[in-house]
Amino acid sequence: MFQKPLPMSGKYAWLLLLITIFTSCGLHQSDHSPEPILFVRLQGVIHGTYEGPITLQVPDPLAYDEPLVLDTIELDSVGSFSISVAWSTPGKAELYFTEQYVPLYLMPGDTLHITYDLEADDAVFTGRGAAANTYLQDTERLKGEFALNPDLPPEAFLPRLDSLTAARQELLEALRPAVAAEHADHPFLPIAEVEIKSSRIDELQQYPWIHQYVTNSKNAPVLPAGIQEEIRSFPLSNETWFESTAFQYMVNRRLSDMIRDTLKKEKSVYDQRHYRFADSLLTGRMRELQLAQVVQEALTYGSGLETGGILLERFTTSDPSSRYLPYLQGMYERAAKVAVGRSAPRFTAVDLQGNIVKSEDLQGNLVYLDIWASWCMPCRKAMPDLVQLAKDMKGKPVQVVMLSVDDDEASWRKLAEQNPGPRHLFIQGGLSNQFSKDYNLSGVPKYYLLDREGTILQNNGPYPSKAKEALEELLAKSKGSI
Repeated sequence: MFQKPLPMSGKYAWLLLLITIFTSCGLHQSDHSPEPILFVRLQGVIHGTYEGPITLQVPDPLAYDEPLVLDTIELDSVGSFSISVAWSTPGKAELYFTEQYVPLYLMPGDTLHITYDLEADDAVFTGRGAAANTYLQDTERLKGEFALNPDLPPEAFLPRLDSLTAARQELLEALRPAVAAEHADHPFLPIAEVEIKSSRIDELQQYPWIHQYVTNSKNAPVLPAGIQEEIRSFPLSNETWFESTAFQYMVNRRLSDMIRDTLKKEKSVYDQRHYRFADSLLTGRMRELQLAQVVQEALTYGSGLETGGILLERFTTSDPSSRYLPYLQGMYERAAKVAVGRSAPRFTAVDLQGNIVKSEDLQGNLVYLDIWASWCMPCRKAMPDLVQLAKDMKGKPVQVVMLSVDDDEASWRKLAEQNPGPRHLFIQGGLSNQFSKDYNLSGVPKYYLLDREGTILQNNGPYPSKAKEALEELLAKSKGSI
């Protein structure tokens, strides 16, 4: 149920709906404050086979790979744990395992007991704080019960979304007396209300073009006029709603929808227009976050170092005290390390036979490097094109390499074996591993073109369906010397 959260990534941000909803929490830091230090205490037991530590952390809304780690502990011999941390502001966090997590909403003074079945991915909460956290668990279950498959026609999709929204609202109404019994005026309630509303709008605004994409339709379905007006009239800035991450995602994708007509133009045009829209239409913390995300996307998925640097400079000038600046500056430095003309960062991976493969082993050929993961729909959809590309390049000084950054090796292996032809490699650890940082990933798929010596020719390479033409052009220009 709760899989490792994934980052938002440009026009494919919808694929990252597995990300849970989080807000930053303020921690009491001064030993000399006259106010008492407040704590949350978490105790529990983990059922199932698990080796490794568990981490209590608060993910950053932008820097998904740099969460605020509050505590990391080892389980005892029977799988029990106990955590006590300073916590002065209500907010969401997660109890993080290697590949799964338990979402939490914590109030100062909570004493929460958690029994977690690792195999069933199911948590039971008791104690003060149990009501809100049980609600989070139940709302995740609803996603499975009312699966919103984007290939459904409108006449099936819209009633199912209505049923999901009604079920969420029913859970919320049942929650009210329970949380009120724990804390008067519980701040989780208004956040949960915004989550329901924002999630509905987000599903509606994404549905037409996602449906067109996954069904390969010529045209996107047209939503009823009343629903279109419901989407248009939903606010884009509301300072009291900012702590709802569903609201944050909805706004990000609304901006992308507004400028979808520029997707086929130069990426720098899309990035700069995206920035202008965010700057002019949004206010407060939402504006700051969305501008930072545009810079992030430009440096990773968009037009790259040049335009990303321009937008970063603009953001630095307009928001010099932004909390996001240090992360964006670090991202710019990482982007510079994988700029065109630089040597591709070295890595060590494994192949389907379990052999160790180093990046140096790929040298001597032009390399088309596809970085992907099994949970990514565009990655999976591109696989037939990659298989065909490998066939087209057979006998030529070209290697088509598919390198997975899955957390789960079994998921990688299953899809890799079903799509023979490309050279399949795997580096465990997801988008938070060192490889992902070295290659400046904020999502997948990501395509690189490398020359014979491992120098980067393109860091936002062509899609697999268009790669044959690009590769043959490179080979022709170099007369096979690349």
